[in-house]
Amino acid sequence: MTTRRLEATVVALKEKIEKTRNETQQKFLSLTPLEKERDTLKLVKQEAIDFNEEHIKEHETRLKALDRDMVQFQKDFHRRKRSAGSSSESDDFHVLLGEKREETRQLREKFVKLKAEVLSGVVQEKGDAPSCEICTDEFNEDENLPKALGCGHTVCAKCLKNLNEYNDRIVMCPFCRKIWQIKNCPTNLIILNK
Repeated sequence: MTTRRLEATVVALKEKIEKTRNETQQKFLSLTPLEKERDTLKLVKQEAIDFNEEHIKEHETRLKALDRDMVQFQKDFHRRKRSAGSSSESDDFHVLLGEKREETRQLREKFVKLKAEVLSGVVQEKGDAPSCEICTDEFNEDENLPKALGCGHTVCAKCLKNLNEYNDRIVMCPFCRKIWQIKNCPTNLIILNK
């Protein structure tokens, strides 16, 4: 009798192990799509970070060029001042130098704001309406309908139309330069909150 009881217990435990193995396999299968989605989101996040870094580098390069121009203008000014004294040419130079200083100041302010946004990780606040990265107009359901390119970037329908000015079938993404067919650019309903 004890042998039968032991055999029954062994059979029951084997069934329990098999049931647990099946449940574990089902849970593992349900995790696979979530892992793929996680990997996709990591890739999208990295692409956004790379784009922001390129944007900052571009502005830094422009600021350095403007600083070099300003230094060159100052050198020219002092050289001309020594050689010619005060003339209408130096007055023009002062006006031009003032304009370049103002342009440099404005670009520096924009750069500092953009850098702060990127470093803080808040490129677009939740309260702000989403807008096209090319024309900066807010997306709506009319002319500025958000269209998603195959690479993940979103532009308004008006800008998408301008991008394919030379070819009716394909468009090149202005951000990553990948080429996509126009018919494969669906409306980005997530941005419209639908």
